[in-house]
Amino acid sequence: MLYHRRFGFTLAEVLITLGIVGVVAASTLPVLIGNYKKAQTISKLKVAYTLINDAFKLAVVDYGDMKNWDYVENFSDADSRKAFIDKYLIPYVKGAEPSSESAYNAVGLGYPSSTSKYFPHQPNGSIVGMSSQNYYPIGLLNGIFYYAGPDGYGNLVFHADLNGVNKPNLYGYDLFQFILVPDINTIKMHTYQYRYITDNAYTYCKDSNAFGCGLVIEKNSWDIPNDYPIKF
Repeated sequence: MLYHRRFGFTLAEVLITLGIVGVVAASTLPVLIGNYKKAQTISKLKVAYTLINDAFKLAVVDYGDMKNWDYVENFSDADSRKAFIDKYLIPYVKGAEPSSESAYNAVGLGYPSSTSKYFPHQPNGSIVGMSSQNYYPIGLLNGIFYYAGPDGYGNLVFHADLNGVNKPNLYGYDLFQFILVPDINTIKMHTYQYRYITDNAYTYCKDSNAFGCGLVIEKNSWDIPNDYPIKF
């Protein structure tokens, strides 16, 4: 009896193999993409945090403790916030310069109109009331767009859009916040209100307009935890 050696695969075998590869790819590719986005977010968040913090460290060398700086008790006032930023931050950030009054609104900053889903918004879908009285643009630095505003409790908060003004403009995803803490001459990840609240950071990320999301990442050894409430 003669036996014929078969070379290659039958069409059915090829189709089965391709089907298996397709299933594996479909299940792993989103994970790989998500992990890549997370890694990018962490890297840029560190840069955003360090850039502002280093600038203030230089200002402390020149002016002494923050708590004795001009305007530090008047962050609820738009003019005082502008004067503070122009004096103590802008000169210490390479490439930054004072912004014109005409830029003090979301559209002027480069964001779409408030009717767009890509206007800066919270995870619950609510938009942020970015007006000339609330937000002061610092500029696009290292691909990150910074602007400052009040937190409603007389404190100064810095917003960092990690991918410029590109979508999705979602807090906890590409938008994060830092709060100025003059008593210790630095900024910290923002949670809810001064002083630097570290308890229940996850709650402040999930339920409080994503204020605590940056702190969740920082407290998790600069890694986005598996139960992070905003999906990548």
